[in-house]
Amino acid sequence: MNKVEYSDLYRFRFLSDVVFAPDGAHAVFSVHQADEEKNGYKSELWLLNCADDSVRRLTAGGDEKGAFWLDESTVVFSTAREKKPEQKGSRWYRICIDGGEAEFFLETEEKVSSIKPIGSNKYLVLSSQPMNGKTEEKPNEANQGKDFYIFDEIPFWFDGKGIKNGQRDVLSILDAKENTLTPLTPPDMAVEGLSVSKDKRYAVYSATAFKNVKPRCSG
Repeated sequence: MNKVEYSDLYRFRFLSDVVFAPDGAHAVFSVHQADEEKNGYKSELWLLNCADDSVRRLTAGGDEKGAFWLDESTVVFSTAREKKPEQKGSRWYRICIDGGEAEFFLETEEKVSSIKPIGSNKYLVLSSQPMNGKTEEKPNEANQGKDFYIFDEIPFWFDGKGIKNGQRDVLSILDAKENTLTPLTPPDMAVEGLSVSKDKRYAVYSATAFKNVKPRCSG
């Protein structure tokens, strides 16, 4: 048996975020793989046909994630394609699983990690917000002549999301027509899971409120 080399890690693929279509005929999921050149991860969407268990790649841009179903044949996903450097929000595209190119769907001023449609151009979303109402400084920037940064809470980093010191994933209602976010959870509460009932009337989520050190259990 050959020894595991560090280069072997770049061949591993990790699956996440499996979401079934409303009719249960298909499921879309994310495939993540380490990218040595970019010093990060690339992410693509794959499609599962539940009738014959066949899978095929749905997107190939390298940064598609956060997928949800608009209907039985349309998937919406987050991507940075056509995003300008000064834009800090999220861009979402839709694609038909039967073929065709992805089309622009909507854009948010805030960075949104998860989105669930609830009807009438409104969505439940998770967006990263500063807990104290101010944007956290970048950790690689000098602070008053210093070339280091002090983190004051644990955890200060989330895998796949980068530096999260002072940030919380807040549950909000997005009005896509007005492009406004209305928070539903307190600024010190980090929402970790979100599910919406089929009739769009109820939502269930898990969350943990903390100031400095995150408790082991979620409420």
